[in-house]
Amino acid sequence: SERKLNASIIAKIPAGLTTLHLPGSFYGSIDPNLFSKFTNITDFQLGRGGGAYFHPDGNNGNTPLPNIHDTCTTYTAYNNDFRSIASSSGDNKNIKELPNLSYLHISGNYYLGDGSFSIASPDINYINLASTGLPIPNLAGKIQLQTAYMHYMRSNGGLFSGNTYKFNNCSALETLYLYATNIGGRFPRFTNVNLRYLEMRYTSVVGGYKNSAGQEIVDHVIHEDTFRDCVNLQTFYVNSNNLLTAPIATNAFTFTPALRNLMYRSNGRTTGAIPNLNVCSNLRYLNLYNNAFSSGTPNLQSSLNISYVNLSYNKLSGQIPAYRNLSNLSQLYLHNNKYTGLSEFSNLPNLRYFYCHNQFTDGAPGISGQIPDFSSCPRMYYLIMYNNSFTSYKTGAFESLYQLKYLDISNNELSSQALEQIIEDLYSNYTTTPRGGVTVNLKNAMISGATLPDPTLDKIVLLRAKSWTVILQ
Repeated sequence: SERKLNASIIAKIPAGLTTLHLPGSFYGSIDPNLFSKFTNITDFQLGRGGGAYFHPDGNNGNTPLPNIHDTCTTYTAYNNDFRSIASSSGDNKNIKELPNLSYLHISGNYYLGDGSFSIASPDINYINLASTGLPIPNLAGKIQLQTAYMHYMRSNGGLFSGNTYKFNNCSALETLYLYATNIGGRFPRFTNVNLRYLEMRYTSVVGGYKNSAGQEIVDHVIHEDTFRDCVNLQTFYVNSNNLLTAPIATNAFTFTPALRNLMYRSNGRTTGAIPNLNVCSNLRYLNLYNNAFSSGTPNLQSSLNISYVNLSYNKLSGQIPAYRNLSNLSQLYLHNNKYTGLSEFSNLPNLRYFYCHNQFTDGAPGISGQIPDFSSCPRMYYLIMYNNSFTSYKTGAFESLYQLKYLDISNNELSSQALEQIIEDLYSNYTTTPRGGVTVNLKNAMISGATLPDPTLDKIVLLRAKSWTVILQ
């Protein structure tokens, strides 16, 4: 049958070709040395986006990836069901021993395993081992390597081979993508001067620091030398339930001036102060959700292009900074902390979402004092401030928020006069820009025993008649 790739089909193909692409064309397994006649081949591709695929069929035990002549520089076999790597046979090499291999893409072979997996070629430039059972190979010193996709890999291990960082001195490496890969252990010193994208979400990395001598330092979860060589790093994402219960070194990010995107989540384990980010003038995205940071809320005045900030679910205390002149800031999430004060913002023309609710973490008293003026945030859409201890309101604070969709100041300690003024301002807001579909939650917003006068209640009735949802006690 010609639905299975075999010697009779190969016999019909000219031996002198340099490129052979067979994506989604055949079923079953392949004799590992079936392609031995192609002694000039450089580009060999069995990768597929759909259709037929190579898989176990009772022949060719362990369904090996086929060998190819040592002239091959590009090898793909992604999205098949190969399960092993055959031994080389003369000039017919397996992927580990191809001497000039520069491009290797074998992702999606879920059961593919080889406990001694390695890459001999000094020319490897691109490698994709995603969704396989292979271990991360030691690629130290591969100075041509630019891209390493190693996500969803199930083999246990870390970023070290003995005391050697597996990508040590890969000076061209730009992308190291380890999303949801089963790696643990320490952070190395990332000796990759061109590294731009480092993805470590949903791993089991522990953190701390291991140097080339094998010394392990665990006083900081990210050591001051971890990114010392990463002057081009733009994106660093990490999320692990195993990260050390320790702080990040204050100057851990003082060597990353190109940093644009930082996401760090320890699920309540990382303590101490938020590290110094003042050198990160290109920062756009800052997500430090769900740690145990207790101080160091950044004012972001050195990151004027910031658009997203999430510091929620920490233990940050004191005053929320007076954020100002951040023209791109659209989302600011500071809820579930221990803040006690809220400064007035200025010139935040694109802020759409501001959350500062639930400031009662570990019995903290919540944000008290005056609700400040938000008129410098004219595009505010969601303003969430419930479960605090606000007592007063600055007249006009909400009046000009003409794009407001949801306001929640429930469970506070406002005086009746403050709530009267809030409703007066919201009514003025509506009459200036009539619209429906706005929700205002005022449940338990006043101190116990306070009441609203009839004219104020009448304005609430009028707003409800205009399709506003206004929730009172």
